[in-house]
Amino acid sequence: MIFEAWISVNDVKLKAYAEFFVIKGAKRSLLSKRTAEDLKVLKVGLDVHNIDLENGSFPKFPNIQVKLAIDESVPPRKVAYLRIPAAMEEKVDLRIQQMLQNDVIEPAVGPPEWISPMVVVPKGKDDIRLCINMKYPNQAIQREHYPLPMIDTLLNKLRGSTYFPKLDITSAFHHIELHPESRGITTFMTSRGLMRYKRLMFGINCAPEIFQRVMCEMLAGIEGVIVYIDDVVVAGETKEQHDRRLEEVLSVLRKNNAMLNEEKCLIGVKELEILGYKVSAAGISPTDDKISAIRNFRKPETKEETRSFLGLINFVGQFIPDLSTRTEPLRQYMRGETAAFGEDQEKAFNDLRNELSNTVRRLGFFDPKHETDLYVDASPVGLGAVLTQRDRLGTPRIISFASKGLTKAERVYPQTQREALAVVWAVEKFYPYLFGTSFTIYTDHKTLEYIYGGKHGDGKRACTRAEGWALRLQPYNFRIQHIPGSTNISDVLSRLCPYSESDVPFDEESEHYLCALDDGLSAIALDEIESETRSDETLTAVIEAIQSGLWPQNLIHYQPFAKELGVINGIVVRDDRIVLPAKLRPKALEIAHRGHPGAVSMRRSLRENVWWPYMDRDVGDRIQECAGCAAVSNQGPPEPMVRKEMPDRAWQEIAIDFFSAKECATCLVIVDYYSRFLKVVEMKSTTAAKTIEALESVFQEHMYPETIRSDNGPPFSSEEFLSYCKRKNVRSIRTIPYWPQMNGLVERQNQGILRALRIAKAVNADWRKAVKDYAHMYNTTPHTMTGKAPLELLTGRPVKYLLPSLRTEPNWNRDADVRDADAIKKMKGKLYSDNRRRAQQSEIAEGDTVLLKNYETGKLEPKFRLELFKVVKKTGSDTIVVNDEGVRYRRPVSHLRKWDVKSSEASRRALPGDQTEQQQSQSDPLVEMEDHSMEKEESQSGNVDERETELTRPRRKRKLPARYN
Repeated sequence: MIFEAWISVNDVKLKAYAEFFVIKGAKRSLLSKRTAEDLKVLKVGLDVHNIDLENGSFPKFPNIQVKLAIDESVPPRKVAYLRIPAAMEEKVDLRIQQMLQNDVIEPAVGPPEWISPMVVVPKGKDDIRLCINMKYPNQAIQREHYPLPMIDTLLNKLRGSTYFPKLDITSAFHHIELHPESRGITTFMTSRGLMRYKRLMFGINCAPEIFQRVMCEMLAGIEGVIVYIDDVVVAGETKEQHDRRLEEVLSVLRKNNAMLNEEKCLIGVKELEILGYKVSAAGISPTDDKISAIRNFRKPETKEETRSFLGLINFVGQFIPDLSTRTEPLRQYMRGETAAFGEDQEKAFNDLRNELSNTVRRLGFFDPKHETDLYVDASPVGLGAVLTQRDRLGTPRIISFASKGLTKAERVYPQTQREALAVVWAVEKFYPYLFGTSFTIYTDHKTLEYIYGGKHGDGKRACTRAEGWALRLQPYNFRIQHIPGSTNISDVLSRLCPYSESDVPFDEESEHYLCALDDGLSAIALDEIESETRSDETLTAVIEAIQSGLWPQNLIHYQPFAKELGVINGIVVRDDRIVLPAKLRPKALEIAHRGHPGAVSMRRSLRENVWWPYMDRDVGDRIQECAGCAAVSNQGPPEPMVRKEMPDRAWQEIAIDFFSAKECATCLVIVDYYSRFLKVVEMKSTTAAKTIEALESVFQEHMYPETIRSDNGPPFSSEEFLSYCKRKNVRSIRTIPYWPQMNGLVERQNQGILRALRIAKAVNADWRKAVKDYAHMYNTTPHTMTGKAPLELLTGRPVKYLLPSLRTEPNWNRDADVRDADAIKKMKGKLYSDNRRRAQQSEIAEGDTVLLKNYETGKLEPKFRLELFKVVKKTGSDTIVVNDEGVRYRRPVSHLRKWDVKSSEASRRALPGDQTEQQQSQSDPLVEMEDHSMEKEESQSGNVDERETELTRPRRKRKLPARYN
């Protein structure tokens, strides 16, 4: 017996769908290698991956703590917090939580001296990258100046070897722990408060040198080992020597808790590319990448492109013999002595291109001690870069070339962004040469000095595309310098590079999705219908019934239409429509659903040509199964309102929120749930510390409440605010994300404040006085729900206002009938609102699979995300959902759409021939089972204009194809 089922081990997040084979007489159960790997109980590969981690933390080198050298003369900087886009807040919180669990970061305690901003950079489609802008801290961190190995020295160690395994360390810098005294300079601001790094981070300017020193000391004494930052190369002349040295290296790494990246590790290879050179038993030679950009040059088409090419040739002209003679045909074209770029010019161009590529091969190795320059340029069609070095005498030599054609998306970038793209692309292209060294970037675009040179101002501009690229270059030590375009030798590479065939921009190359022109649908041919009809048992029985006139019980859904059914050349027809076999019906539904029409349009398209029983129902099922239609479907009706009960006393439960307008300062709005008393506090900053300070000033007057209800804003969800509430014995309740109605009392007050501000602007009055007058008016006016003024319920005494009043007797009861009046008004409001909004109870329950509302803005954005979630908890409208990876979200139930997870075959009920006896007995043979209710609804709602239905429109007789006449 064979069956399939889901299985899991320990953690429900790790599960696999496996096929089980039940064998009679077997005494032992076996688990396959594939299933074991899916469940992560088996790891095939390097043992260095399998480290017993304490408390799930990221591994670290034992007994190593690095203390950064900090220049105390550099004044500390505290950069303002950059707000995170709302759509990314949950992803950022999840990433920060992972880093806390991995022991990479920790909460910062006490007042910090340094605060760096955190910027979120999208990575692929659904992932993010957290970048800490260490521009100012790097000015104070002193470098160790530990020498990186010279390339010629490294390559000489590999001579004579035949095996070249290479090991790559995962998140290498995080293996080194920072000394507690050095962690403060890495402090950064998050929505959860201040955090700081416990490990060496990618962004500190001296990190490569520190890691190089640690690795060299760790692997010292093992022969044939080359360390270049996070890459470890082990050379072996024989297989035995290779195995012995590799085992020694792995043993040392294992003892020091090093975790390797299995995908980037190469074991037992006989050829290796490192730093632009190919190393093998045959010797050392430059890789084709160094000169591929030159060999792929296209022929110049203009004098400008020819001038750029000659500029590159002149840069290394001293190494090219007979340069003036060989360039003369090109100079003739530049002087206008030849009308066009002819054969002589093309011959000279090819000769110089080959000579240049050969010259680069002869110029020698990259030397970290020599001055390194990187020339970059961008044209409307491509990017170019030239890596050069100058020896102690100032003699230049070219190390490598690179070029890249721009995609369609990149060609429409503004010129500044294209030039900025050229810089980050070139630096990352030459990462093996530039990382850990000091170099100069030359560009002919002046603006880049402000973008990459740190001359721009701080603030939210750091979230733009070019500034995001600038953050990626923080680990590199470079300066950027402007040069005239005529001296930029990389100009020719950007102009003469081949055109790109890719449509994926550089910053999205890791993960992309292309739209195909062919949708994969093919027509249903008559021959195919005829063939499938012969193999369809139900239609074969229908043909026999038509010919004999005897209709068995299992054809009860065809018998009512016996007078309309016929057979033409082996195909069953109903009047002028073809009765499709069961096997072709899913294909017909796919064709009719092309372009994602609605149910009415889809049914009408099918009815014009084909028919089968329950066709309308199958159309509805197909639309329900379509993920695209589900993603853009309308949101379901709202849930009935749940009104909050009135607290027992005044100032027991309060609601708070921030209100801000363009023309005035931000205000903290506080409302008491019992008395509806309103308090407005002007705020100069909305940080957690300032929010606590404002609340303290109010609580000094009214004491501390039992509960504070707020939204999920950064100040209210920060660790600092939650810690404050815990110290004061105040319960903090946060509303459901994207559901402001849950804090409707204070949201309603924001509308009143906004109205007062608009009036103040209209009459040119002071906005502060307008807000103050509104709050005073509100607190002294009887409330519509309680019938008493908020100030009266708060203080327990009648309000003596400017108007005369007789309610001054001392025994007046402030609570009389207040609670009853509040409950009655709330119930009336609930009934009216539920009826007006057509609210109804949601059918979603715990265990259901649902789609989540998409909160991205834009006309083309779908209304629901296609990722599937499972409801794990539901309390009223408050719903907790989780996906397969264990990511949890809290959402209102009205923002969810139920998704029926079932295959297209299982979703369609069995038709006659496959039906059970019970289903057949419930069928009505006199009524065709087609549902027209949706057409009726859409017609009545105005969505469909004069839709003809199957039962009302007259049947049009059409001519059949010639082969059936």
